[in-house]
Amino acid sequence: MMEQIPALQYYPMGEDVTAFSSTRQGGYSKGPYSEFNINRYCGDQEEDIRRNREALCRLLAIDDGRLLMPHQVHQTKTAVVDEEMLSLTAEARRQRLEGVDALMTDIPGVCIGVSTADCIPVLLYDPVRHAACAVHAGWRGTVKRIVEKAVAKMTDVYGSRPCDMIAQIGPGISLDSFEVGDEVYEAFASEGFIMDPISKKYETTDGIGKKWHIDLPACNRQQLIDSGVTSTKIAISSVCTVKQSETFFSARRLGIHSGRIFTGIIIRCGTDVERHPLQPFLPENATVLFLGSFPPQRKRWCMDFYYPNFINDHWRIEGEVFFADRNHFVDSKAKRFKREDIIAFCKEKGIAFYDTATAVRRLKDNASDKFLEVVEPTDIRALLRQLPHCRTIVTTGEKATDTICASLGIDVAPKVNTSVPIPGTCNIDGQQMMLYRLPSSSRAYPLAFDKKVEAYRRMFEQSLAPHSET
Repeated sequence: MMEQIPALQYYPMGEDVTAFSSTRQGGYSKGPYSEFNINRYCGDQEEDIRRNREALCRLLAIDDGRLLMPHQVHQTKTAVVDEEMLSLTAEARRQRLEGVDALMTDIPGVCIGVSTADCIPVLLYDPVRHAACAVHAGWRGTVKRIVEKAVAKMTDVYGSRPCDMIAQIGPGISLDSFEVGDEVYEAFASEGFIMDPISKKYETTDGIGKKWHIDLPACNRQQLIDSGVTSTKIAISSVCTVKQSETFFSARRLGIHSGRIFTGIIIRCGTDVERHPLQPFLPENATVLFLGSFPPQRKRWCMDFYYPNFINDHWRIEGEVFFADRNHFVDSKAKRFKREDIIAFCKEKGIAFYDTATAVRRLKDNASDKFLEVVEPTDIRALLRQLPHCRTIVTTGEKATDTICASLGIDVAPKVNTSVPIPGTCNIDGQQMMLYRLPSSSRAYPLAFDKKVEAYRRMFEQSLAPHSET
């Protein structure tokens, strides 16, 4: 089996952290645990868990000893991950994390996280004190106000102020799906929860009565607000795990003997991680998506757009292909590219751009992909969902090509000037999507400009034909 890359859902909690939830894709587990599961307490095979952990650690650029997840028991105990805990043996560390439902740390490069499959994961980050917390809030933990206790403990341990904190409530069961018995409703009511905003009666599926439903995400959001976290700093995932069990694990849908979502956070400050400086450029009519590796350093830019290095020939190639003028997009006097003209042209033609990494670490002070360490790869399938007519992904360099192949399940990477089908992927027009590899537009690539132009021309002729209306 080819090397797997876990497909993660990332959260924008700040430049100094990587925050995410795992999906079911991009791992080695099988059956109801497929594909990505790292929870050792739900019945999965140990070898599959080990390989999944290795894959996640490679993706996050950390050692296995810095990936921590507790054995949760639906209580409110929080463990502080400090240097002393990290110095323990793996077995001693596992014992320390027994019976724990929340982890917190202020150590950069350590991934703390919790495991869920309908319960609510909550991430907290204090950008002032550079401290983070991951909380497992099932209904029992929510009733016992675990989130409130976690906020209070961050204040005690790190001096955090709730008003500085950023919170992310991750994927979990929604109000519509969380049907409960009267005893659960009474448990919330007896603990002083105001029930009208967090509960509702729905007709049962057999149509013979009504049962209570509880809104766990709303319960935890209210606890954060009551603790002093600013409401505008609280984000809630739109994912209902029961309704989206093909992508996220759900114990109610799949049974308790199934995989678990891992929701984690890593403090990156002080580790020289660079996040992508541009938003994806995704015209709705795009049939071509260029995916590079990562933009060069700002000091090499001549404009705020893709391929910004003035000595890179990408825009000269497109000028020659479409206008028989290599300088069509070039302002020679100002030594820059004509950004507004380029954007208008790409919108008209349907050409999209992004890169295969959203966060990297530069190992050397140059523009070579060879010295880029990918910290956070792009969720390519999420990009494709925004490009319904896309028929061709275009790449050039080896690093970007390998990343795309691993992400999309392509066993054999295309050679330069060839394309391969992307398995199981068609656009809205029913056309098979292809991965096309072109020669690099970098002047360091040993191919004459005219030959590069002909290669790009062939690709555009195949990929920019008008799509059929639906």
